[in-house]
Amino acid sequence: RNPSKHDGKSSGKLAYSVLSNFRQLPGHIEQNVDAKKLSLWVDAARKLGEESGHTVITDIYVGHLFAHSPFDQDGGWPHRAIRDEIERIGSDDLQRGIYTERRNMRGVTTRGMYDGGDQERELSEKYKDWQSKASAWPRTSDLLGALAQSWERDAVDHDVDAEQRKLKS
Repeated sequence: RNPSKHDGKSSGKLAYSVLSNFRQLPGHIEQNVDAKKLSLWVDAARKLGEESGHTVITDIYVGHLFAHSPFDQDGGWPHRAIRDEIERIGSDDLQRGIYTERRNMRGVTTRGMYDGGDQERELSEKYKDWQSKASAWPRTSDLLGALAQSWERDAVDHDVDAEQRKLKS
């Protein structure tokens, strides 16, 4: 066996190892992102995923990593290098990875017994603001809009729960 060639199984393990062990965005230094380094890394990771037959999960993991992007100098999120990559790649799976990770990054929340969805409405407004800043990046703008809508739906659910608790007390 030629050790310089990867079969699908070893490529898959390598791709998983690369993706699951990355905690910092490639090319990210302080509040800047080197777009060229990032693109090279993304292309290499996606190639390994394709070679191993794991394109979907690779894009999802790249999306998880993109979810930890720094803010851009325009005050929006994600950084414009990430916006450019989202557009260049054009992968729904990558966007799903970002969406899921951004939702999960919030973690556990607490609120008063009769508090409604004000926390979620605040998040929704933040994402709407970022969406407007990303209007030149259609896929990114749509993703941010979908996240804003999901927080708004959660806000309504928390409002209903709070009102039901008030009625029961």
